[in-house]
Amino acid sequence: MDIESAFHPLPKSYDVSQLKQILTLDKKIQLAKIRYNEIQEDLLVYLGVQLPKTTTMGYLNATHARLSTLRTRISEDYIKLTSLRSRAKSLRSEIEAVDKEENALQSSLRACSDKVWRILGRIESRKTELDKMLQLYNLRKLDVLNDLTKTFPIDVVGEAPVLGKSLPSPSDYLMTICGLLLVDSDAPGFISAAPLASWVDVGNGKLAVKEQSAVVSGSLDDSLRLSQSIRSLLLVNKPQTASTALAHVASLLQLVSSALDVPLRFPIRRQLECDFQIRIVDPFAQGDDESFPLYVQRNGELYRYAVFLLNLNITILRSFFNFPTLNQRASLWNLKNFLATHLQSIDWKQLSPCLEDNNHISDATDS
Repeated sequence: MDIESAFHPLPKSYDVSQLKQILTLDKKIQLAKIRYNEIQEDLLVYLGVQLPKTTTMGYLNATHARLSTLRTRISEDYIKLTSLRSRAKSLRSEIEAVDKEENALQSSLRACSDKVWRILGRIESRKTELDKMLQLYNLRKLDVLNDLTKTFPIDVVGEAPVLGKSLPSPSDYLMTICGLLLVDSDAPGFISAAPLASWVDVGNGKLAVKEQSAVVSGSLDDSLRLSQSIRSLLLVNKPQTASTALAHVASLLQLVSSALDVPLRFPIRRQLECDFQIRIVDPFAQGDDESFPLYVQRNGELYRYAVFLLNLNITILRSFFNFPTLNQRASLWNLKNFLATHLQSIDWKQLSPCLEDNNHISDATDS
């Protein structure tokens, strides 16, 4: 009979063997109680030897406090972990959104890059077209200047024109424009120069003024007399002829300034009578601008000042292209020298679009 059977319901009648077992079990229970009390006393003695009772309680309280603190920290950490998990989820969603935006931006950048390359290609092609147009424009400009030199020929009297030859000194030669003589550019048409008898033709159209004593004595060599063509030019050197020559000079100067895109400092305009006037435009003046006639009138001072302004226009045009002007009165020589020097100083290879394309092709093949 074991201990568990003692808790079973008691039968109504017992035999002798069962009663013996009950007595034996009672003894075992008593022995077990005694052993339990001994073990409990030993445990209390052991605990009393190892730690005092108060210390044990304090240790238990501290342990309980630590456990409470740990529970609190664990709960706080759990809350933080939960918030971090939610934050991580939001960050993942933001990263996905950023990735989508990055992909969209990369696609737009590729599209923009392709568009930029197309625009650059168009710019290069348009630049090439503009360069060719500019070169053709410069060629046309030079053709216009060449045509102007043929339309308004400025020649040295008695000298055949030679291509590439430098022009003579303006103070020693008579020059004509369209066959009209222009002797004195400060006062053309006025009889202020030496008479015909004092001029000496020294050859090639070069003239010199003979001393008055030689004119009186008549000791002039036949070879030094004026040629018939020069004598005819000097005889027709009248105010009307000078005005016509100045009209040609004004027309040529206007056309040259228009072809070169260089405005004149003193504008020139045509009157109803087909004559020219030079204006001084003063932006600070209260009244109208002042005009000076380029044709001979009774007031010679205005006419002389108009011719001075015309020569000043030629000088300013030359200085714009870095051409010095030594003698401002030599209108025809200054114009002829400017046109000839300007046409000869052009590099025709740089102005030809065909030659430029060939140079590009040769450079590409060399590379």
